[in-house]
Amino acid sequence: MKSQSCHGCVPIPDNAFVADRAPRKLKTKGAEQIYSEQKETLEAVLGKISEARGIRAFLLRGPEKVKDEWKLVCLTHNIFKLWRHLWWANRRSVPVFG
Repeated sequence: MKSQSCHGCVPIPDNAFVADRAPRKLKTKGAEQIYSEQKETLEAVLGKISEARGIRAFLLRGPEKVKDEWKLVCLTHNIFKLWRHLWWANRRSVPVFG
């Protein structure tokens, strides 16, 4: 059995299902801060990708193809961010790098 520093939780076995572990893991010390930081960073990017770009579902099937499609979505998202940064810098005639 694995012991967790949890507020009022009973330790759960290592072989417990993820669905059993997740609620207890969120109650551990420091988990609230980590989760709130994740909401600010990760969920903002996912929201921008799904809302602004209209990507709501994967077109390909299978884990490997989905991974490759997600990498392509992230790549185009980052290229767009870089283009937008360069475009605004050129409009304001501010040096971008340097």
